[in-house]
Amino acid sequence: MTLPSMPVFGRLRRLAIIGLVCTFLCPLRVDAGPLAVSDGSLVVRTSTSLFLPATATGDACVTGILGGVTAPAAEFSSPTGLATTGFGTPTDCRNQFFVRSANQPSIFYTYYDLKTYSGFEGNTPAAKFPAPVTADDRVQAPGPLVNGSRVFTTAVGGFVSSELSVGGTVLVRSATLTSTAEVNTSNGHGSIATARTYDPWFFTPHSDTMLLLQVALQDVHLEADAASASILLVDGAFGMGSAPGQNILATFTEGAFIGATNGTVDINSRTLFDNTMSPFPLLAGDSYWLTAAIEVGAAGNPVPEPSSFLLTICGSIGWLFWKRLRVAFWARFVRDVRTPPVSSPFENWAHPAVVRTAPTKY
Repeated sequence: MTLPSMPVFGRLRRLAIIGLVCTFLCPLRVDAGPLAVSDGSLVVRTSTSLFLPATATGDACVTGILGGVTAPAAEFSSPTGLATTGFGTPTDCRNQFFVRSANQPSIFYTYYDLKTYSGFEGNTPAAKFPAPVTADDRVQAPGPLVNGSRVFTTAVGGFVSSELSVGGTVLVRSATLTSTAEVNTSNGHGSIATARTYDPWFFTPHSDTMLLLQVALQDVHLEADAASASILLVDGAFGMGSAPGQNILATFTEGAFIGATNGTVDINSRTLFDNTMSPFPLLAGDSYWLTAAIEVGAAGNPVPEPSSFLLTICGSIGWLFWKRLRVAFWARFVRDVRTPPVSSPFENWAHPAVVRTAPTKY
């Protein structure tokens, strides 16, 4: 019986190299962290030379889904007060998305376009004035325990109001609306979070005046990997009448679409509307309305961690080479056992017909 041939040793060497590569690469792990984040603020500022107290309220609808399970009312809280939410007791609400801009990646249509998500908002919208007032809704839905830890789907919506008075007359009223959504799928469960903060205003001047209206988007941050998508939408309008939507005089939106997938989007500040050069004339005794809303969404599916992926690849390659090595080795072994050697490297030295040549020395 002879030892395995050199080609077999070559396979062993290749297998050893593959094993070493797997040893170094497969243990590597990457902490995915939050895979999708959408965060932004909408600042609405109104200024008049004469402004009566306005009836202005705000609220926020927040939703959270983790692993296909919608967060219940028990998962809602408010970090700014002792009540269940900053806007009162949670009541059912829905957030709906429309992807207005065409030719977007399909992942945005999968998660957002014409999609409706159910959640909760306060049953008592908070009055923004007299300022300052802070109110918010929050949902933080915990996922199941995985390896002793949890991840969360988080959605927050709220506002902070302020005003400036001179001689007892309010000249400037403003409100900063903020919506945040964040998901983490590193525990292997898909997640969706949405938040919509809306800010209706109603006011009636007691004498003719001019209205300055400024609307700006600030501190926008969207982040998503290849398997997730973050989105931010802004809607607003101003008009005359006792109900929003009547006699629209102006509208403002953030273009048609802000979204991120497999990347990030950051906007420090962007003016959406400013009528400083042409203020709205307001007539005494007439009613006017103003609406503003900022809606965000973060959604993602889990992806295999690099360690698991590499382990699968390395294991498959190693198994394939081991299978071929085993077949080749035993085929050689059986052949050597059953077939006795008929020659050796030294037989030619004793044969009379062979010219004897001394081996070359190196």
